[in-house]
Amino acid sequence: MDGFEVYKTYLALKLHFTREDYNIEQYNGKTRTSYDSFNKRNDRFFFHRVAKKYKSDILDFLVSGFVDNSSVWVGDLNTSTSEQKYLQYVKRRDGFSYYFKLDMSHLIKKANGDFNKIFKCHKGQHPILLKSYLAKKIGLDTLSVLQIMFGYCKKFDKEIEEKIVWPKVSLLARKYTTFLKNKDYDKLKEIIKQCVVS
Repeated sequence: MDGFEVYKTYLALKLHFTREDYNIEQYNGKTRTSYDSFNKRNDRFFFHRVAKKYKSDILDFLVSGFVDNSSVWVGDLNTSTSEQKYLQYVKRRDGFSYYFKLDMSHLIKKANGDFNKIFKCHKGQHPILLKSYLAKKIGLDTLSVLQIMFGYCKKFDKEIEEKIVWPKVSLLARKYTTFLKNKDYDKLKEIIKQCVVS
C-alpha cells in the first residue's frame, strides 16, 4: 500500500465514522478523490510515512485514531499520542475476550448484579453503560459488542434527554460494529453469563 492508498483509506474511514449515510463496507472503501488532488496536499508525505511504517497494520492504525476521536484531523495521527492510541488499540484487540470480561465485570458490579440495569435510563439520564464508557471504565469495543447483541442504541436515542454527548457516542458505537464482525459471540455471551452469576 502506498501513500495514496493510505489517503483513500483515511478518507473512507473519516466518512464512515462521521456520516450516517456512508458505510465503508457497503461502498467498498470507495471515495471521490484523485491522485492529482492527493499530490496537491501539503500533508501527503505523512501518508507515505504511514504506508512505510505500518504496512499491513494501516487499517488498524487509522481506525485507532478514529475510534478515539471521530473527527480526527490527519495531523492528529502524526504524533506520539497517536502511536500510544494505536498500541492500546492493538492490546485490546489482541486480548479482546479478556478486556470484554473486565468491562462486563465492571458493568455488572455497578448494576449490583442486575444485567438489565446497565441499559436503564432513569428520568432521561445517562445509563450505567454510557456513564462507564464516558468515564473510560469500559472500551468502545464493549459498547459496540453490546450494540450488536442487544441493539440498545435506538432505545437510548428515545430515552436519553441530552442531545450533545449521546448522539456522537451512538454514531461511534454503531459505526465501530463494522470492525467487530469476526468475533466469537457465543463465547462473549458466555462471558456475560459468568459475570452475572459470579
